[in-house]
Amino acid sequence: MLKENPTIEDCLELLAGLKTGPKMEIISSEYTILSSIARQVFKGVGLTDKQYELCKTKLISSYTDQFLKIDIDITHAVEKTRLPLRVIDRRKFIRLVTIEDQIILDNQIVSEYSKNLQWFCVRFPFSKKIISDIEHCVSDRKTYYHGKGTHVHFFVANEKNVYTVINTFKEKDFIIDEQLLDFYNNIVEIKNNPNNYIPTIDSYQLFNVSKKLQLIAEEEIGPLSEKTLIFYIDRKRRYGIDRIKDLVIGEGLSFQIATRKDVDFLSKPSESELKQLLESIHQLNRYPLLVIVDEKHAEQQVYDTFNIFRHLITAKEQSVLFRLNNDVGASFNEYVKDKSLNNWVDKNTKIVYISNEKLPKLLVSGEWKPSTALVFGSFPNRYSDAYVSSYCDLIIYRDETMSPFKKILR
Repeated sequence: MLKENPTIEDCLELLAGLKTGPKMEIISSEYTILSSIARQVFKGVGLTDKQYELCKTKLISSYTDQFLKIDIDITHAVEKTRLPLRVIDRRKFIRLVTIEDQIILDNQIVSEYSKNLQWFCVRFPFSKKIISDIEHCVSDRKTYYHGKGTHVHFFVANEKNVYTVINTFKEKDFIIDEQLLDFYNNIVEIKNNPNNYIPTIDSYQLFNVSKKLQLIAEEEIGPLSEKTLIFYIDRKRRYGIDRIKDLVIGEGLSFQIATRKDVDFLSKPSESELKQLLESIHQLNRYPLLVIVDEKHAEQQVYDTFNIFRHLITAKEQSVLFRLNNDVGASFNEYVKDKSLNNWVDKNTKIVYISNEKLPKLLVSGEWKPSTALVFGSFPNRYSDAYVSSYCDLIIYRDETMSPFKKILR
């Protein structure tokens, strides 16, 4: 039975066949949108202001005759609503995070390192097209966060993210923070004139790097020369060196590690012995080093690693930060004590051993930070993975294959 004074919601439900009444037909090109909105109001969700105007226009322009046949004056019916119109926040902006935004991030982000970074956010009302654009802007999940059901997307304010996001949305009616725009314009200037800005090694000289960075590098590995070039190549990510024009020729595992294509390096036991790997780490002076052992094989892995390193690094410069349950690991715990590996971790510590089961709070809150990680296996827990990814420019996985879950984890 038809209502005496139907509303626009009643008319939509009748048109879509959701109410008992005469059969009506929806124009095929309008079927998806009108039937979707009809199901929405049928479930008790009010129209938005834009939905209301859209439905009002379509019902009057295309369905007046059909409604007249069932004694409904659609021009009057569409003026009444059964449910209050919903107010949609249609703000579109890109800005540095506010205090309220930072609280959300601090509650959700695992890595302490990431919490201390500067973030910016992109806010917009729901749009499949913009969401697709956002997905194309995300190159690293560690520098992106989005709370399910929210309209705000967070990015770490690094050069890559700022350039990609603003370049994607600068012509799409977003209000953009002036600081971010200035940052973006500086990046564009650098991209357009790379020779004036990109840190480069050419003819055994450093170009476009700060004096402070040059002093740090020289203190760690010596002045740049033909002899030390391999060390600079190995640490190019650490020093932010983007281009190396000097030709380097070499062979062996140390050379493979130094010229790796990524932060991650897979060391297959079938291709090189542990002794060869650890000696390569030592040759490249890749300290401080964090060794993450598989707790199921912890005793053997710590024993093997320490037994090789003890000829290169004193026991006082090494520390084991975990113990095993005495029921199964009493001999391991005794071994740590006998070999004087229960040392306090400080600035003189070169090697720290932890289990893949737990990331010690001492590493998170303390001053000691690794530049290199050796992981037995290829899948540490997510806290350890976030930690080493934040601090290490070389992560060596001792396994036959790289875990496919690692990319998902990150």
